[in-house]
Amino acid sequence: GGFGPTLSSSKTFSFDNKMGGRKGEEHYHNPIATPLPKAPSMKIYCMYGTGIATERAYYYKSSCEEAGTSDNISQCAESPSDPPFSIDTSARDESANITYGVKFSDGDGSVPLVSLGYMCEAWKKGGKHNPSNIKVVTREHRHIEEFTLNDPGRGGPYSGEHVDILGHMDLMEDVLKIVTDFEADSVEDHIVSDLERIVRDIDSHPLGGAVGAAKRSF
Repeated sequence: GGFGPTLSSSKTFSFDNKMGGRKGEEHYHNPIATPLPKAPSMKIYCMYGTGIATERAYYYKSSCEEAGTSDNISQCAESPSDPPFSIDTSARDESANITYGVKFSDGDGSVPLVSLGYMCEAWKKGGKHNPSNIKVVTREHRHIEEFTLNDPGRGGPYSGEHVDILGHMDLMEDVLKIVTDFEADSVEDHIVSDLERIVRDIDSHPLGGAVGAAKRSF
């Protein structure tokens, strides 16, 4: 296992040996800045839903443009209730999944796919982010919406929505196998989205994805 203050990854590891192998608390929540703990027997299961249009990015415009007052943003915002920027609802491109200034991508309705799955795939490569080569399993569950009279408040037994997925039949079966260690080895990678292509695109970027971030910052 990997638990307790002496095994905290943020306190045990650092990409920067010059800092004495320790990072500040501001890095604890950041998986790109903080490696996984020194716990080779640990297993990580990434389980989430996909197949729902999810807000990914936004197009903004200056409030100055709308008011026609000044190019100086500080002069446009007179109070905290009058922000200097607003979403540009004129930005629309159906082919790029942009609607009224909001760009949508695959996800679980709350969290976009790249945030759900990218680091799970990065950890599988070991390296600085997973120095103990902890086994990582990615289990995606395609959202299938269905109305049922006996549970009208949910999206059905196979909903992959951000909260509804806690009642997803396949996910519950996976969890039961893991916690009871009954056929736990059968819970293997199951990717139904475009995640692998997304990971390749990010890692092939000139900045180098997670590995590049570690090299630049730590």
